[in-house]
Amino acid sequence: MTTVIDLLLWRHAEAEAGFDDDLARPLTPEGHTQAKRVAHWLQRHAPKNLALLASPARRAQETLQHFAAHFTTEPAIAPGSPVSRVLDVLGWPAPQRSLLLVGHQPGIGQTAAYLLTESPLPWAFPRASLWWFRVRPFHPRPVQLRAVIHPDLAE
Repeated sequence: MTTVIDLLLWRHAEAEAGFDDDLARPLTPEGHTQAKRVAHWLQRHAPKNLALLASPARRAQETLQHFAAHFTTEPAIAPGSPVSRVLDVLGWPAPQRSLLLVGHQPGIGQTAAYLLTESPLPWAFPRASLWWFRVRPFHPRPVQLRAVIHPDLAE
């Protein structure tokens, strides 16, 4: 039997600007609406037994709180973290667990690009969007893009 791992990358929702401490930026009212829409979609479609990881930034944690009250804060996916650190958190190239990670641009878009092309290209990844990858480690074509969910289309 082939092991199948689900990796879900979720960019934080829209956040307030104008804070001296970037990590302290909360979601805007629209950001909360975006996060709720995607969280509602996740509640209906997400695989079971996901490990839940969020950046230490308030906006990432507030985004994930719309889906689950309990999760792990992962410093390695803080704003500005290089793709190599995000891939380490994912357990790439042979992930051992399914997980949902809430992070930031440009790293989350570069990570999505790497999973599909093996190159950390600067891909756009709209706020509050979710990319769901299904991974079969060591398979000739190990990564399948299962879904891309934009908050405007999540309901």
